[in-house]
Amino acid sequence: MTFNDKLKLSGEDSSTIAWFGKTLVFSFFIGIIFSFVAYVISMDLVIGIISLLITMLIVLLALIFRVYYIIDKKKRHIEQILPDFLMLVSANIRSGMSPIIALKNSARPEFEPLSSELEYVAVKSLGTDIFMDSLMLISKNLNSQILERTFALFVTSYVSGGNTSSLLEGLAIDIKETQQLKRKIGIGVNVYILFIIFSISIVMPILLSVSVKFLEMTSGFGSAYLSVDLGFLMGLYVIMLIVTSVLASSLVGVIKSGNYVAGYAYAFILPIISVSVFFISKLYFLDLLFA
Repeated sequence: MTFNDKLKLSGEDSSTIAWFGKTLVFSFFIGIIFSFVAYVISMDLVIGIISLLITMLIVLLALIFRVYYIIDKKKRHIEQILPDFLMLVSANIRSGMSPIIALKNSARPEFEPLSSELEYVAVKSLGTDIFMDSLMLISKNLNSQILERTFALFVTSYVSGGNTSSLLEGLAIDIKETQQLKRKIGIGVNVYILFIIFSISIVMPILLSVSVKFLEMTSGFGSAYLSVDLGFLMGLYVIMLIVTSVLASSLVGVIKSGNYVAGYAYAFILPIISVSVFFISKLYFLDLLFA
């Protein structure tokens, strides 16, 4: 699947070239703001240019990951509503509809965005065989194993003339039981997620600020071994906090839903919190403690 297809799945109507053009312009304007602030603080043109390039790169990567995050969120929502949708399709088949007509008539607004995907497939395909092939493309585009297996069983049952309504009803029950089991497991997993977030956003910044404060206190002794540039060290610590927070966000996404893209929402909150805690603990709490 091309990136243009991913853009359509994420709800973007623009082509790949147009989307990248808008993204570059937006990242450039954000980069101008941050580079101006960096230049005013440092009065160094090189630092301003480096800030511009780094900000543009971060914004560009963030917007690309946003596309994957929307697709992943869309996939998880479709998997959540899939059992109720299959129950409705099964009921329509029992009422006398053919499996394909039952599938099309079940595409109701409450089953969005699955209904939109099915309507798009119905409009795109003209015959039964083409409809079945297009149906399998939905699961492949969303990279959903549950959806792929469900549609594969639906197609196989339709071609072989099996009892499709009973099959879909059994699938809906199995998927619901699996989702309930995942929710029960997720309750225990939340403890590990909270531990990771607390360690990255609170514990690590405080420990790093303590080390900076210790170096500030000992640098006055004039030892050659303690001649450390504190400005460089603080900048290094900030980069460490940002990188570690982003990696921890990916780990939280993997633990929570099995996909690192699911941690996209944490990738912006954790760096801000950890860097803020680092500066607040250094400027206020540690000064009061060591005063």
